[in-house]
Amino acid sequence: MRHELADAAKNADWDKLFALLTDAPELVNAIRPGGASHYTPLHQAAYAGAPEAVVQRLLNLGASRTLKTQEGETAQDVARRKGHVEMEKALAPEHRVVIHPEILSRIEGQLHRLIRGRANALVDAGRLRLPMLECLTELNRGTKTWFAVPGMYGGFSYWFPEDQNDCLSVESWCRVADGSERGHVVYADRIIQVMTGMASGDQTPAFCILSKVGIPNLPSYEEAYWVADGIVDHIAQPDIASKLVGANALGVASQVVQDILLPHLKDSGFSSEKTGLFAAYDAKNLRPDYFKPCRNGGGMLVEVERGKTLANNMDLLDLWKCHICPDANYLIIIVPKIRKSENGNRQRVFERVVSRLTAFFQYGNEVNVDAAFIIGY
Repeated sequence: MRHELADAAKNADWDKLFALLTDAPELVNAIRPGGASHYTPLHQAAYAGAPEAVVQRLLNLGASRTLKTQEGETAQDVARRKGHVEMEKALAPEHRVVIHPEILSRIEGQLHRLIRGRANALVDAGRLRLPMLECLTELNRGTKTWFAVPGMYGGFSYWFPEDQNDCLSVESWCRVADGSERGHVVYADRIIQVMTGMASGDQTPAFCILSKVGIPNLPSYEEAYWVADGIVDHIAQPDIASKLVGANALGVASQVVQDILLPHLKDSGFSSEKTGLFAAYDAKNLRPDYFKPCRNGGGMLVEVERGKTLANNMDLLDLWKCHICPDANYLIIIVPKIRKSENGNRQRVFERVVSRLTAFFQYGNEVNVDAAFIIGY
């Protein structure tokens, strides 16, 4: 249908266009699959100098004034270039949410990497154009927009929350897979998972995704994402969660936590304490807790920490190991959410680790790690 829609708009066949949009109004901002121009129906209306009634009807259906073509033109820009000055006022962008352009751009990049992590192969197969968040600034806070992914039997709902600035709320699911629901809050420098399946709040393992801008190997990133998400899903199971609560106590070694997670990690294809990964360095005896190669190149390290995560800077050591490992470009680090000290104080280990490692994924200051998945139990 998207090809039919694009043809009707390009040919200025407005009757046919609106007949198609009556059956599929969610395609009002669609572009031709695989098309080079990225023209939406509103861009075509601007190009053709369509009647005011056509433009207004498209706007009433939710056509975005801020969507840009491959050349970076809004519908207003197209109308101006074609000399349709009478259309410019109606096509002028209206922003109801104000976010600094640089922050908005980084949040958009994080959203794209989240979608790629959950559905990269389907995005490529469908030749989908990923959401442009400037369009969302035309809507009131709290207004949800839907990004469908063919083959996923679901997709992504996203919106600017009413009670927070400079972040994006995202929910995604697959209608045919129980427990597939995920909720995320997307910031300019990180993604925090806030819902796993039907669990939320204190029942949910903490999960943060840190990633570089411009990940070179998206298929491997999708694989690493799903491995990390599978660990989160495993930890969320009541029997595993109960065992981890018992293991997160004073005097308990991280090996106890490893033993709880080992069956799942082995089933996922990880080998324990693989040797030879750092043979090119003086630290030849250095080894990760677990290692797994990716099918499309690169590999994943899993490091499990408990009591000494912050005191001995184990999180920084784990990142360094992944940074220098020629066979790994993804780090999955598993740490306590909260750790009680001997004097009764509560250390927010997960939050501290996220804060510390985020500094290594800032634009222009990235380490040689494509993504770090931080999981809190």
